[in-house]
Amino acid sequence: MVMFTTVQKVNDLLGKKGDNDSDYYIVSGGTIDPSAVERWITRRSGIVNEEHTRNYQQTTVTDEFIDGSGLPFLNTDYYPIISVSSLKVYDGAEYDAKTEGDDRDNDDFYIDKPKSGLIKFWSKAPYGLRMIKITYDYGYATADMPSYVEEVTTKMVAVDAVLRQEFQETCKDLYPKFLSLAKLWIEDYTNLLNKRIRKKKLVSRSLGTYHNYSALVDLGGMTW
Repeated sequence: MVMFTTVQKVNDLLGKKGDNDSDYYIVSGGTIDPSAVERWITRRSGIVNEEHTRNYQQTTVTDEFIDGSGLPFLNTDYYPIISVSSLKVYDGAEYDAKTEGDDRDNDDFYIDKPKSGLIKFWSKAPYGLRMIKITYDYGYATADMPSYVEEVTTKMVAVDAVLRQEFQETCKDLYPKFLSLAKLWIEDYTNLLNKRIRKKKLVSRSLGTYHNYSALVDLGGMTW
């Protein structure tokens, strides 16, 4: 289950009604229950992950076969690479395990450019179809996740929260302000999606939300 943000970060974006922790909008017994927001986070995180052609979520690829080019490097199908757990080269009878490391005299390969999936051999690589078999992790470890992924997901979920009927009923006096904020958040995350995440630009309605302000106002009066 991939989650690119947290309930607390969504709460921080929405702000507080008062000074106490119980004054957050997302809290048990409050305006919106945290369990519902966790479901939205999971759904929105999955959508963000799918909008990108390479998973942000850390993922394991097992026994990917790569043709040998005869050159001392290879590119994995998926990247960025986090780590390689196994790399084997066919020796004519079986796949022989190779060692990873920086010692050119004793090791066989090393990860040269993790972001582009480039692995280099200390000696000439083999030539032929399906000569290399590799198992590796790609994507991002939690600590290395790009900040824009968290920002996009947090703002998407904050918009989900604002458009809920219970939020509108609880925050009647402040609701025009939150609709204006929701408009800004949608513009922000759409720009980030198009610049950093998507390979093909789409309008934000493809994510199940709306980029038109009048539509936000209409949605604000709907029953969910």
